[in-house]
Amino acid sequence: MRFCLIIVVLLSISAAARAAPDYREINRALAEEVIIPAYNQLESATSRQKNHWISACEEPAADALDHLQAAYQTTADAWAAVFHWTAGPITRELRRERFYHWPERGNAIDRALAALRAAANPDRLLPPLFAQASVAVQGLPALERLLYGDSDVTQDPGACEIGRTIAINLASIAAEVSGEWRGAVVDNLRRGTALLPYFGPPLAALNRLFTSILTGFIILKDQKLMPGLRFKIDNANPKMLEGWRSQRPLRNLKINIDTLAESLAVLSRHLGADHRERIRHGMARSQQLAAQLAPLISGVTDPAERRKIFQLIDSLTSNQNEIANIFNQRLGLTIGFNSLDGD
Repeated sequence: MRFCLIIVVLLSISAAARAAPDYREINRALAEEVIIPAYNQLESATSRQKNHWISACEEPAADALDHLQAAYQTTADAWAAVFHWTAGPITRELRRERFYHWPERGNAIDRALAALRAAANPDRLLPPLFAQASVAVQGLPALERLLYGDSDVTQDPGACEIGRTIAINLASIAAEVSGEWRGAVVDNLRRGTALLPYFGPPLAALNRLFTSILTGFIILKDQKLMPGLRFKIDNANPKMLEGWRSQRPLRNLKINIDTLAESLAVLSRHLGADHRERIRHGMARSQQLAAQLAPLISGVTDPAERRKIFQLIDSLTSNQNEIANIFNQRLGLTIGFNSLDGD
């Protein structure tokens, strides 16, 4: 009898050991398979964009604006694939805010651009000084304002100089973030060692990454959809949608949902088949609903399209809640502070 009890205890210990999540491995997979490739794409896109701006401002060709807008669209696609990561090197030195100051408040971007043009300091556009300028003028939304305004930015030397400076700044930030992920960050995640202030031990690190993923759902609903949609159609405002000048609201949304699904697919490998399928099915439903939408700029004021958008919001909310519950119960993950808290 005593021997049998010992066997039962040993089997229980063995089962518990097998069931214990390998947080270090999950972090490694997220970093190597999702995060680093996405930031590499951002680095590459911003580098090409920078070169286009340098050429356009030096010798603007007839189609220079077309090339700049195409480079912007590629960079915006790459940013949309990392939009939800609110942990890691992107948090250092206000990099995230400097790269993408949105939503803006009080027409901050136009005011910052006007102030930059009016400033008397000839060195204001040198990289070290520009990095200390208002975050509203440093990033991709400010570049959108220059590229999709009423005039051709390549025909305005002052505006072109500002655009070139922004493009150089974006390329610098992307290279710094991508380089840190490829270096010390992933090395420490592989070893399961802390790298403060970015990440603590494996479980704490994974909780930060998991919080970023769930924050992505909040961003989609509370920042990207509801401000333009509003609860009543009479209050709908397409100009509150992200990237409306460059016709990007729906494109951003689709890429955002796809990248959340990609991150969750990696996380879900460590769940049972039934839970993996529930998460996959839920995300596929959100992707399907997004694919059926008309352009959001017109959709937020169309009764039939609004119903579809609210269906998508309900789907995202359902996914967010189910994902939080499943990963809490199965992997012991919890939701921590996110960059939206307190806003």
